[in-house]
Amino acid sequence: MSRSGLERKILSDNKSGSSEILDSVLKYNLQYLKENNLNSDALRQLFIFNKAVMAKFSAMAIVANGLNRANKIISESISDIKLATIALDRFKLLVKDLTKIDRKIIKNSSVLFSKTKGKIAIATYSNSGLVKKVIESYCKKISKIYMSEARPANEGRAMAQFFSDLGIEVVFTVDALLHELLSKTDLLMLGADSVGQDKFINKIGSRVLLESARKYRVKSAILFESLKIKKSGLHANLKNDYNSREIWPSGCPENITVINQYFEIINNNLADRFISDLGVDTSQSLKKRIINDKY
Repeated sequence: MSRSGLERKILSDNKSGSSEILDSVLKYNLQYLKENNLNSDALRQLFIFNKAVMAKFSAMAIVANGLNRANKIISESISDIKLATIALDRFKLLVKDLTKIDRKIIKNSSVLFSKTKGKIAIATYSNSGLVKKVIESYCKKISKIYMSEARPANEGRAMAQFFSDLGIEVVFTVDALLHELLSKTDLLMLGADSVGQDKFINKIGSRVLLESARKYRVKSAILFESLKIKKSGLHANLKNDYNSREIWPSGCPENITVINQYFEIINNNLADRFISDLGVDTSQSLKKRIINDKY
């Protein structure tokens, strides 16, 4: 695939989780740096592309935070010859740091399985790269996974296939039914696109699932990387006007308005636990951690 083709593929991705999008962009950055020999004009084009990705996925804090770090390396490489000579090594270290973060989260997630004698049933939603990594690591402790389509992009299908390939039984349903099926589960596990002191952003439909988990007395856990923390301005980049043709492909008839919204803001106190590379938190301890800058 050509460079422009790869860039278009990344910018049109509406099915991958935020950590997966960052991962694909950083891999592209690494390949780009290897192929362009740190040419100043090429570096400026890469900087511009990263900015375009940040604008497209503005609700995903990890994309913004990760690519800000990447663009810092790029901008310093343009202005400083010494730094330019080690730009590739600095990028490799950045990718390595992100891998370490995920390993810590996987380790901290053991709290979800440590007190269970047998296998547990889990519900999840949408397509979170972090949730996939945790479930893959603890798949022998999981009997069944309940999940749904995650319309309009239907990214739930890819995630369901991933779990099925691990040998886990998957119950796949329409979005409107998943909240009722929580009564059959032991745990609701969700990712997050951005996390603030009192609220977090995730795929629309997550709030209903958390409310149903409370109703059925099912424990819930939100998994996230500390790079997703936003101390302020959680609402600022929340985009609400996604392509209406995803819902009505032929274009809406007169007098019909389509609202296509991917994300919603959810109160942190709806979740029982927040698990990150920083540790395991309640909504209250997470708020204190963020306020006190302990990350």
